[in-house]
Amino acid sequence: MQLERWSAHEAAQAAGRGNLEDLDRLLEAMKSPEIESARFNAIDAAFHLGLAEAADNRLLATLMSAIRDAVQREMAAAFADLANAPAVMSQLASEHAAILEAVRGGKAEEAADLVQAHIEGFYGYLDVDRRRT
Repeated sequence: MQLERWSAHEAAQAAGRGNLEDLDRLLEAMKSPEIESARFNAIDAAFHLGLAEAADNRLLATLMSAIRDAVQREMAAAFADLANAPAVMSQLASEHAAILEAVRGGKAEEAADLVQAHIEGFYGYLDVDRRRT
């Protein structure tokens, strides 16, 4: 969690120097109503890695990439198992948009808080789905 917070915080601080166009493209792809959960998961991972890259910090980007690689299989399974995947993916895309807006505005603390709430919210969806089974 702290690495994600650091990533969003640093990306916001580097907002004037970092490239946010890739994040814009990912966000638009994520908003597609026809998107499948596996594709959404891949874009979601790319968005979080893109935040680290926008921070203009190679160590941060390398760490985020390694973590994403390590949990990719579990995240793909989690997305596939969501009871109401389209609604959850729509909510997650909205959260990504808010994070990107904070980053673009140079609002470092807000971006860090938003990414933390985003991740905690996703784990909340997983907990609800696990209780149903």
